[in-house]
Amino acid sequence: MQLPAFIKNSGILELPPSFPWKGDGMHFGPSQGTKLNDDLQKLTVSGLTAVAVVVEKWLLSRLKVSANIEPFSSYLDAVIAWTADWRYKNESALDSLIPPKDSAAHQALRDGIWSLHLMVDDIYWRSPRTADHCVTAMVGVVKQTLPTKQKKAFTDWLNWATQRAIELAPRPAGTRPLRKNFADDEAYHLAGRPYVGVPLPPEALDPEAGYKPEQREQLFSKFLSDLDVKKNPFLRSPDDMKKLGFTGTPYKL
Repeated sequence: MQLPAFIKNSGILELPPSFPWKGDGMHFGPSQGTKLNDDLQKLTVSGLTAVAVVVEKWLLSRLKVSANIEPFSSYLDAVIAWTADWRYKNESALDSLIPPKDSAAHQALRDGIWSLHLMVDDIYWRSPRTADHCVTAMVGVVKQTLPTKQKKAFTDWLNWATQRAIELAPRPAGTRPLRKNFADDEAYHLAGRPYVGVPLPPEALDPEAGYKPEQREQLFSKFLSDLDVKKNPFLRSPDDMKKLGFTGTPYKL
């Protein structure tokens, strides 16, 4: 997994494998009523997903010495692609790769990946709303695995990234569309598209990348074209995407 320098420089890769842990599902953060929840609710589906993916990168970096994280690095790539079109991501292999609950590292990995899985359900393309509670759950898991120094580095990044995402991917004002107000699904989905938002490239939430909004299409196009469909079990082939109704050229923005 290619890690951004700001994660590497936190010292997370040098930490010992063990950390305090109370058990499976015991470390989720508050699901409402915090500033983080309020800020995450200001994001589009794509913007929220961009934050969640990097939160998950922090977790995978922490667990690298004690769990097999490589399949889930591939999963993160598929999730990023999903923000461009739901047909990119294929989760049929996910259940078989989730580890057993036999260690603290495996429990943390399960909690984090499963929270991400819940927030990128394809239903959020058909009925766009954001699952900010899943992100706060992931944040709670990450913090539990980190000592003070790395926890501060993670929290500093999260505070910056959330505000940056609000700038780059703000949720439209007002209430989201309701199906009952539209004659057909096509009109409803079209009205909801701004709430899904545009995909953000990985560089967008990297404080050291010097990202500018005008680079979005170029960088995301490069991200898609660099994906290895044959090696990533969570990506659909171009043919399979077209069978699901994808128009245009797969793996190009």
